[in-house]
Amino acid sequence: MCALDERCRTSKVCFVNALCTGVFGTVFYDFGESFVVSDKDGEKPAMSQVENILCSNPVVVKVLEGQGRYGLETGSCTTLSKVRGLSACWRTGTPSTSYQVVLESPGELMMSDFAKFDCPPLLHLAYRALAAYAEAHDMEYPKPGDMAAAKEVWDLAKSMDKDGNLNGNTAVLKACSGKFTPINGFFYLDADECLPDAPLPAKELAPTGSSRYDSGVAAFGWEAQKKLLDLNYFPAREGTIGCEMLNNWGLMGVACGPNGAVHITDMDRIEKSNLSRQFLFRNGDIDAFKSSTAARAAVEMNPDMHVTPYQEKVGSDTEHVFGDDFYDKLDGVCTALDNVEARLYVDQRCLFYRLPLLESGTLGTKGNTQVVVPNVTENYGATRDPPEKSIPVCTPGRAAEFQVGDCDGDPEDASGRAACELRGLRGVGPAEVREIVQQPDTTAASQLPGGSGDVERDKVLVRVSDGPLRALLRLPRALLRERGTGVLELVLCMAQLRALRWSMLAALNDVTRKPKRGLSPSKGVTSWKSDVIESRCCGEFLSLTSSLILLCTIYYSSSKRCPKAQVFDLNDKCEDAQMRNHFDFIVAAANLRAHMFGIKGRTDEEYFAEVLQNVIVPDFTPQEGVKIASTEAEAKESENAASAPAPMDESTEVEQILASLPQPGELAGFKLNPVEFDKDLDDHMLFVTACSNLRALNYSIPTEDTHRSRAIAGRIIPAIATTTALVTGLICFELYKIAGTSKKELKIDAYKNGFVNLAIPFMTLSEPTPPAATKAVVKGKEWNWTAWDSLDMSMGDITLQEFISFFETEYNLDVSMISHGVSILFSFFANKKKLAERMKMKMSEVVESVTKKELPPNQLFLIFEIIANDLDTDEEVELPYVKFRFR
Repeated sequence: MCALDERCRTSKVCFVNALCTGVFGTVFYDFGESFVVSDKDGEKPAMSQVENILCSNPVVVKVLEGQGRYGLETGSCTTLSKVRGLSACWRTGTPSTSYQVVLESPGELMMSDFAKFDCPPLLHLAYRALAAYAEAHDMEYPKPGDMAAAKEVWDLAKSMDKDGNLNGNTAVLKACSGKFTPINGFFYLDADECLPDAPLPAKELAPTGSSRYDSGVAAFGWEAQKKLLDLNYFPAREGTIGCEMLNNWGLMGVACGPNGAVHITDMDRIEKSNLSRQFLFRNGDIDAFKSSTAARAAVEMNPDMHVTPYQEKVGSDTEHVFGDDFYDKLDGVCTALDNVEARLYVDQRCLFYRLPLLESGTLGTKGNTQVVVPNVTENYGATRDPPEKSIPVCTPGRAAEFQVGDCDGDPEDASGRAACELRGLRGVGPAEVREIVQQPDTTAASQLPGGSGDVERDKVLVRVSDGPLRALLRLPRALLRERGTGVLELVLCMAQLRALRWSMLAALNDVTRKPKRGLSPSKGVTSWKSDVIESRCCGEFLSLTSSLILLCTIYYSSSKRCPKAQVFDLNDKCEDAQMRNHFDFIVAAANLRAHMFGIKGRTDEEYFAEVLQNVIVPDFTPQEGVKIASTEAEAKESENAASAPAPMDESTEVEQILASLPQPGELAGFKLNPVEFDKDLDDHMLFVTACSNLRALNYSIPTEDTHRSRAIAGRIIPAIATTTALVTGLICFELYKIAGTSKKELKIDAYKNGFVNLAIPFMTLSEPTPPAATKAVVKGKEWNWTAWDSLDMSMGDITLQEFISFFETEYNLDVSMISHGVSILFSFFANKKKLAERMKMKMSEVVESVTKKELPPNQLFLIFEIIANDLDTDEEVELPYVKFRFR
């Protein structure tokens, strides 16, 4: 290894050495003397808007105070962009030390578990001794259970121990790309908690030579392997981690025995973007259900694996599928869910059924694992993380009301808003119109607020908007103006050329013909006021009309970027992303428009160039009589004047709109296809990218290419295969512990929660937190119960009287109230006659009588909360819930 490393250093080639031996592993990096790290931590670069630059020595750059601290530190790589005549960028070098030097003097080794401060030096010494043993035995390592070989390795280690110590991976990515900080020398990881305290007999570890599980048996023994084969587990959701977990379990032999079973569920279908990180899926699987596809792939990998797929989400509304009878057969749950609400629900299920929970998640180079063991550790919901900052996403209504002040200089903001354009204005509106048109013929009077001439159509009008009026306002535009020149003209008769020309004119209007926004200085601060003018040919591009703005540049504010007009140029390319945003926007808009009306689109540049030559965009003319308020008093006066005319009665307006619409018979063959945003469709992403870049160019924001825009608009969470592999590997270690370690009873310090950041690099394994306890005194004895505890009753479906008597005799408690959910079943202040009737009823009958709901046939348990006092002291006793099994 030393010779190979020296050869690599001489040739300026990165050297990576990794070795895994059972539950122990090591990795070593040597990237040479002058390796350059271009991105040390993988975090999004800190961005701030520059207020001014002082060209002194050193140069002083002042950023806007309102945007918070700049988040830089000494040695950070800094780039100044969009500053004419000035740019700067610095990068840092990270020298590495040779294998020979670090092998002899490893220095301070990176820690992975702060409960094992002495482990890294010991493992370094052990791997040196193991390498020496292999060199002395023709590169053969000791066989499992060979105690003579183990003693020889021990003797070698003692001879190398000069300091008295005996008293995976992202390496290739870092070496090739310069991203992330490499490990300094050696790194060691172990999971010796999975192993028994004493060596197992050689027979227990001996390989059969024919079993695919021989490698696992060599580390854990046949007893542990048999437990894995018969496990019944529920890995909820088959995303990135779910696929990797199922892959690992198939290789480990989980649920591959006669009594084993794995139940997987995911209601999502496979998208093209999933293929880069969910490795059980292939191109031919696109649009298939993830769960059934993953199950099929797992069985192909290990035919003995018993996998049952579901296409249901995990929640309270699917308890008829995942109910008491389902959880009663499980040995544990493994989750990789993408929202906190679902995680908390599964956590409550595990608490109730006292099942272990393996929780994990990744975000780029970051990952975390949490093991939840009944009565040993706290549950997942016992602590909450602060909410994460989300990408700005607006509603369709908000999309049409962009203001200049909304722009914060972030490309993600522009891409997020562009996605809203496509989601809202090309999806929701057409879908509403289509649904209304498909209803049976009706009279205008039936559509008035409160009218019910056609119940189904009334429901549609109320559901699609805040009321019938807002829904109907879309109809004249879709059925009259946008269909063609006449009321009776059908969309199917529209020529392809006309549809494309309409879209091009609308697009050109969006780029070049915009309402001006007045700028008026007030008290030294720029006041931004808008006057949005809707053009008939702009249609649903109204929000883009307010996004791409012609604006006077006489005044500007340091806290807001003064936008500048875009002059249409078919061949224009933006500087940052090198995208033809003007041309791309017109092509995407035209084809989306054509798709809405069922017309085949075109993308050939020659055709668009020819048509655009004949399109004349009228010059912008400001509205007459428009006054821009420069003070708050003037603004209030303008608002009062605008609100003076009495608005038209809503019923009258609805009636007028309906009277102007064509009759259903005249709409034969009319189709309006909503465009549902899909990040995997290139046509959609071309529109989003061009739209967001045009907005960015208005405000001098860096533009983004289609790949980056796809990640922002589609809210794609970055996934790195090495992070996923490491997280699932750590979870599998915990699964070995939960399944049972031979000849060893594990305590809380044997389980490990993990957090990793491969970019820094950083890794820490920590002992889980024990559950919080509540003190109660029952029959004179102290009882410290936790969230895992309950008062279990398995006496069958007894009567209410027997239920109360049980607590008197068993716990010496006087029950004063019993509740089930929000329903009170028994209380001392209730009607005596009703109580007398309920006392003779069975508990399930009482629940059904009070809640007016029939219990599902697969429900086995009922949960009751009780208030009770000690019969001797008359003091109230705080108790956990009652888990009552009635079937």
